[in-house]
Amino acid sequence: MHTERPDASEGKERHEFLGQLAHDVRNLLGPIDQGLHILAMTGGDGPLAAETREVMSRQVRALLRLFDELVRASDGPAGWSELTARLRPPVSRTDTRRTDPASAEKPAAAPGSRRVLVVDDSETVSEMLVVLLERWGHQVRVVPDGPGVLGAVQAFRPHLVLCDLELPGMDGYEVARQVRGQEGLSQPRLVALTAHAREEDRRRCREAGFDQHMAKPVEAEPLKALIASIPA
Repeated sequence: MHTERPDASEGKERHEFLGQLAHDVRNLLGPIDQGLHILAMTGGDGPLAAETREVMSRQVRALLRLFDELVRASDGPAGWSELTARLRPPVSRTDTRRTDPASAEKPAAAPGSRRVLVVDDSETVSEMLVVLLERWGHQVRVVPDGPGVLGAVQAFRPHLVLCDLELPGMDGYEVARQVRGQEGLSQPRLVALTAHAREEDRRRCREAGFDQHMAKPVEAEPLKALIASIPA
């Protein structure tokens, strides 16, 4: 398998690109797995299942587009197929991200609902969680990067913050430290969401100020039980 990287230097830039590529692939596959959990929970019926299938369909199309851009197949020697991966520099998603889901029409808050802040730079991961949480009757806001969290916590005053650890601008560990360091701020329950589930990751989460660690993809029933344990 050959790799081409037009107009790119070696060393640090290549390392950063490969890290971003791995992050993109995890962001594409994680929500599909998350959606399968939701479909299993609902039995594949009802409005939540229908919305989940639509989100998963968009994610699969995005995954196919990614591989169409990156991988080219051609005939190789002795009847073998040859795959060429074209490693492109990372592209900013600032213009395509739904940065303010709160501006969309929201259902009325149900009795006993909680305010939940979702912090994730993957639009599809956020959308999947918004669909699930709103179906449970909770009020949800989304922040796509680390630097925007503190202002959102001050304005929205969430009961719960679900925070990815790999964020642009500021990682989840620093987000937790800043939230915990704010005097006079109503402190939410902080839960780290990450694909990493090693004990070292859990230790770092505790030290940064997270109350809990949940591995991606998040399973619906444990998340529902967690929210129910938080006083409204």
